[in-house]
Amino acid sequence: MSDSDPEEVVSKINAQMPKLAAASQINMERSENQHVRTEDDLELGLDNDKDFKDYTKVLILKDNHLKRPIYVCPDGRIFLEAFSELYLQARDFLIAIAEPVCRPEFVHEFNLSPYSLYAAVSVGLQTEEILYVLDLLCKTTLPAGVKEFITTCTESTGKAMLVVKKNKYHIESNYPEVVQALLRDVEIKNCREINLDDEQGGLVTETKNGQGSSAEPGENGENGEE
Repeated sequence: MSDSDPEEVVSKINAQMPKLAAASQINMERSENQHVRTEDDLELGLDNDKDFKDYTKVLILKDNHLKRPIYVCPDGRIFLEAFSELYLQARDFLIAIAEPVCRPEFVHEFNLSPYSLYAAVSVGLQTEEILYVLDLLCKTTLPAGVKEFITTCTESTGKAMLVVKKNKYHIESNYPEVVQALLRDVEIKNCREINLDDEQGGLVTETKNGQGSSAEPGENGENGEE
């Protein structure tokens, strides 16, 4: 985000609104089943001295940090300024990738989790998009551990499907490298049914709709045919 153009964030987030809305619904439903902290909870001892963490020497403020609405902590917690001019757009984005934790009047807290990131990827958000917009919104440089966590949770999500054909399970993927990685897994390898009459042992590679390729490790020895 340039020093004079916060509209870049708005346009980037607005372009993803259909995906964000779907992921937000999933993460909001998850948060409703959990205890969301409010200001009244501060008296219950949920926030005490052992929760205090000093990140002043770890997180480096950007030059135009006053225009950015969030802090991203190394432990995955995110704090959003509810009084920021970018609050609405930042809130929609954060609900899509993180779980709401505490929403008092001025500062809202969110928490990154594997499940919230799975929800974001499941509706089409990509790893690069999540990191890019998060960096645009963040007042500080993104912690390396947070980048690694987001990448680890999202880079392989949604790249393989378990389907049933003729009462037998198949694994389908458009990513050959994912199929090969799965075939090296001991549990999956032991469950695989090998077709001795097939040179590929039941592994099928085919083109769908003339675009890309689909690789299917044949756990059923039927070459994945319908």
